[in-house]
Amino acid sequence: MESVDIHLLQLRYAHTRVMKTSVFRRLRNSIETYGQIVPALVVEDDEKKLVLIDGYMRVRALLACGRDQVFIDLNDDNEQNAIFSLLNKSSERQWEAMEQAVLIQEMQKTGMSLRKIAETLKVSRNTVRDVIRDGGKEKSEKESQYEQHVPLIQDLSTLPKPILFRAELLETGGI
Repeated sequence: MESVDIHLLQLRYAHTRVMKTSVFRRLRNSIETYGQIVPALVVEDDEKKLVLIDGYMRVRALLACGRDQVFIDLNDDNEQNAIFSLLNKSSERQWEAMEQAVLIQEMQKTGMSLRKIAETLKVSRNTVRDVIRDGGKEKSEKESQYEQHVPLIQDLSTLPKPILFRAELLETGGI
């Protein structure tokens, strides 16, 4: 585990994460009291830039606590394999359907077929299709489902803006 400046992280997958106000506040309070306990998962891309794979809420909480360093676990996998490993950790992490759907769509953008995604995740193609479909609800459903996240953005509006969360996208009509 090593410590790096937060500004060095590439936040490519920030748009895939949903923030819940209550969970964020508990994490922020924990970090204020005990410090960062769990490192963020990071990989190096082809240009040797640090890409944040998991730990977006931790990074946001660290910023909210006025910290500019984050402990990271630098994974040897490539970006794609690290995302698949993250998606396979469903027993360790509670995924929102929207988060899964957007991450799977990110994998599709790399040219990977639904069949290959399903094989890698060890699920059926129908399951992958269902996750994408369920994560792609009508805008009015999404807004009502995630309106509890909007106050988080208002509370933290003074933080640096490279991190865009789903609530911000919903609020601005970006979805």
